[in-house]
Amino acid sequence: MLRRERDVRGREVVGELLARLPDFDYFPNGGIQNFWCHRPARLTVAAVRALAGVNVFLSGPHPEDDLTLDAKDAFGHYDPAFVRWLVDHASPSPRDSAARKATQPSYDAHLKPLAEVFWRTLEKTRREQSCFDREKSAYAAAIARRALPKGYYERWFFFMNPFFCDKAKSKDNFFYDNAFDGGVNGNVTKSVVGFWMRRSLDGTMDTFAEGLKNVIASYQPELLDGRDPPPDPAALTRAIDAGVKSAAACKDAAAKQPSAWVTVTVAPDGELIAKVGAAPPGGGSPQAMCISAAFAAQRAARFDGAPLRFSRSVPLK
Repeated sequence: MLRRERDVRGREVVGELLARLPDFDYFPNGGIQNFWCHRPARLTVAAVRALAGVNVFLSGPHPEDDLTLDAKDAFGHYDPAFVRWLVDHASPSPRDSAARKATQPSYDAHLKPLAEVFWRTLEKTRREQSCFDREKSAYAAAIARRALPKGYYERWFFFMNPFFCDKAKSKDNFFYDNAFDGGVNGNVTKSVVGFWMRRSLDGTMDTFAEGLKNVIASYQPELLDGRDPPPDPAALTRAIDAGVKSAAACKDAAAKQPSAWVTVTVAPDGELIAKVGAAPPGGGSPQAMCISAAFAAQRAARFDGAPLRFSRSVPLK
């Protein structure tokens, strides 16, 4: 009877958690709230606080043993003592341990997509510190004025775009035509960047970063080897502009078109693959094949990450 009651209560708690999910549930490819709502039902704020022996937050909108996830102009400031406890007591097992090997499948299935976004965004905040500081200052000022616009964090959808720091004031269509979300899930990136902003403001970012590095070192050490750099916007621009210039020579009197719309995919190894209109990459009419070949003759610098897509109009007059 007791087991049955526990099972019923467990299902009720899980139901309560799932009812608090954002509008769309993309787990395990969703953001922070998705991950939290899919945690084991017994892992509550109260339980974590009891284990740590200190409050989770020093200040902010959250009750002592719960979370307020819809506060507009406030956020929870973590207690540094709690974050230190978390990193010291919840660190993963060493890479060569049996425990790590046994838990690797669970990490891959449930945490890997989110951990990758956390790591890649953290790297960019450090690599382009002035950009991060500029974004943080604007965010903090809006919160201080209690004037944070609704959906403000949507701007960070494009944070991993290689052009974001130089083109942060551009309209979205610039990013749609130039590498979109940088190959890192923008819907997750925007929430994770917000997390790093808030942790920088409450002084716990470095400690959280230490804990994240421990996780990556155990479960995804390949992210730490630094073999390839992030996408270089200047190198990407040079290669694509050279492709457009070269492709402009692919004139075809019979085609009678002043321009061609081209989708260019830049692979991590630097290869440029052009698709002209509805024609398959490298195929179609002689003119389409000429344009594809013009882009294929260019080369961008190698980079770490997913392929990047660009859209260009090639003048053919």
